[in-house]
Amino acid sequence: MRRLAMGLEQCAMGQRLRANDIFRRFKPEEKHEVRSQQLEGSELERLRARRQMLREMTPEQALQAIHFYQRLNLFEALALAQKEGKILVPNDVHDRILMNADIETIEQLHYSLTWTWTGTLIIYEKPDTPFGEEVVFNSKDPYDDVNCFILFKVPQRFRGLENAALVVEHPDFSVVNLGDNRYELIAAENIHLITHISDGGGWYLTDAKTGIPIGERVPQTLDTRSFLRITNAYIGLLARDEVHCTALAQSRQGVGAAYTMHASLNVALF
Repeated sequence: MRRLAMGLEQCAMGQRLRANDIFRRFKPEEKHEVRSQQLEGSELERLRARRQMLREMTPEQALQAIHFYQRLNLFEALALAQKEGKILVPNDVHDRILMNADIETIEQLHYSLTWTWTGTLIIYEKPDTPFGEEVVFNSKDPYDDVNCFILFKVPQRFRGLENAALVVEHPDFSVVNLGDNRYELIAAENIHLITHISDGGGWYLTDAKTGIPIGERVPQTLDTRSFLRITNAYIGLLARDEVHCTALAQSRQGVGAAYTMHASLNVALF
């Protein structure tokens, strides 16, 4: 496993993007916006249509259509997607590619070296803790001892639910910088509810819509996925495990919801 909840980059949003040389052309992020504004209606619909188009492709077609970038944190990934007018590839598309496309291509060209962000964002509370008015995730930098917080105001209809998860697909959310290392997640109305999120550390069946592991532990099969999560509240993008032939099944079936928002992972755009 790569470092989880580790390797955070400096929380100030005025820093330069540092992933690849190709990203040096980007300007520093605005002080008070990660994504500059909520998307206008027509642009949001265009991106949603693009997401649906990708889902209708075969795994081989999808793998040819998407483009991978290396070592971006959550903020850099969202900024790049907005700049390019593209979507972050959702978890269910990654899953179909990983389980069906040619494995040598997957390992050598795309899903190797580190985990990969997906465009599927998940929100969950501590086990056996019901959703309240808001969920707060503390994304702490262990090197600078800086606490970075991201919060989400829970819609009334989800409050009181225990061991559940809320899921939003890019581009149906934005992250706003409130200053002082505080951020707020803003989500559209079409939030998907998972009534029983897995406790992690084993193999599970998955939610039919999002591919997120759900329910109780089951024996490993091609239809199950391993799941890595934290024991505290969490807000962040799902990630897919790096693929390597020495642990082929375990790696291509690995799903994680434990990385901090400043962790540098690969990301795929369409």
